[in-house]
Amino acid sequence: TWLLDFMSVLLGSLGKDPQASASECARKAYTTALGPHHPFFLRQIAKLGMSAAPSRKNFEKKIFPGVEPKQICDILNVMTEEIDKLRSVLWKFYTENQLTELLRLVFTIVYKYYYNLSSIINVNCKQTYS
Repeated sequence: TWLLDFMSVLLGSLGKDPQASASECARKAYTTALGPHHPFFLRQIAKLGMSAAPSRKNFEKKIFPGVEPKQICDILNVMTEEIDKLRSVLWKFYTENQLTELLRLVFTIVYKYYYNLSSIINVNCKQTYS
């Protein structure tokens, strides 16, 4: 559902402001929806990734070929509304079944496992190649 939160903010920002850049909207979406759940180093990497987003014009050409900019905003706004409907159902389900903390716990476990694994690999590589 955090991905849906991200998509909602991203598409909503693009739909509401036809002048906003894709990277600006992506940064806002990440900061709002995903950033609070990521460790510091991952947030820094994500910031770099957001700056590599395509221009809004290129994004619109690839996703909506031949569609007028005003229509694109209308489409993005409708998409946002539909995503928000799904988000509200999922978040309600997660909250009622006390699964919101489970999601955070799973992410934390995966992160710690990856971090520990990468530390072990680095130590083994240093010992092997030293």
